[in-house]
Amino acid sequence: MSGDYQLEDTVYLPFTTRALTGIPTVLVSGVVEIYEDASLTQITAAETLTVSLDSVVGFNMCSVVATAANGFGTGQSYTAILSAGTVDSVSVVGEVIGQFTVEMSAAAIRVGAAGAGLTAINLPDQTMNITGNVTGNVSGSVGSVTGAVGSVTGAVGSVTGHTAQTGDTYALANGATGFAAIDTVVDAVLVDTGTTIPGLIGTPAADLAADIAAIAADQKPKVNTALNNIAIYLVSSTDHVTPVTGASPTVTISQDGGAFGAIDGSSSITEVGSGWYKLNLAAADMNAAVVYINVAATGADALGLTISTVD
Repeated sequence: MSGDYQLEDTVYLPFTTRALTGIPTVLVSGVVEIYEDASLTQITAAETLTVSLDSVVGFNMCSVVATAANGFGTGQSYTAILSAGTVDSVSVVGEVIGQFTVEMSAAAIRVGAAGAGLTAINLPDQTMNITGNVTGNVSGSVGSVTGAVGSVTGAVGSVTGHTAQTGDTYALANGATGFAAIDTVVDAVLVDTGTTIPGLIGTPAADLAADIAAIAADQKPKVNTALNNIAIYLVSSTDHVTPVTGASPTVTISQDGGAFGAIDGSSSITEVGSGWYKLNLAAADMNAAVVYINVAATGADALGLTISTVD
């Protein structure tokens, strides 16, 4: 499992341990260590390993408290491995069980917090308010700017708080065909058309933090909201390759690490074909920050997956 998280988040890394035959098998004396980038220093006090979660043999869960106090930092990648343990009497030392990053994407940055910021952002055709200083370049049309501006390339509707200019450009702008004359013409057009300047250029309706949060939220399932068309692929528990068709899978879920139980009566799993099944989860089943899913069917390998939600 991989993903980009915020510093101070708890990261959940589900993984399955199997015997050489491919059958899910209990992990014995497992120990997890975490490496930052290519560092040789392990992080060993941030993780909690649960073997055979909810008594599901071979289905393991490693939770990682990714805090600064535990040695994690922003803009870093992390790899979790088994540094000890056996499966069916065979050593699994060195097996990678999960990878994740901390605040390496723009969507993961806490916009608006003290000291937070973005060095580059591309939000085409957005309407927003920016309060504070912008150090850098703004490319595209701007409704209005209040305060001192170093330089502007492109058309500007109006600027207040600027330093009065002199010279040829100033004389041209304030001459008989300058700004005053243009303003008179524009006023006449507005009267004739019954429009106003705000009506023409639009009114900003959302600030930067809300836009960034909306982009991040759109990339994840919503809490307490039905989620449909979850793809499930079942293979034979004999050769672990052949697709299983005509099965009647049993689906159980755990919400936020609680006990596994049956899915809601309005949820369903139906066969698509060639080993593929479609799982639809009702809103009641999605009412958690993390939903753990276990799919079992006669003659098929058990399948485990997780879904993280946002408000």
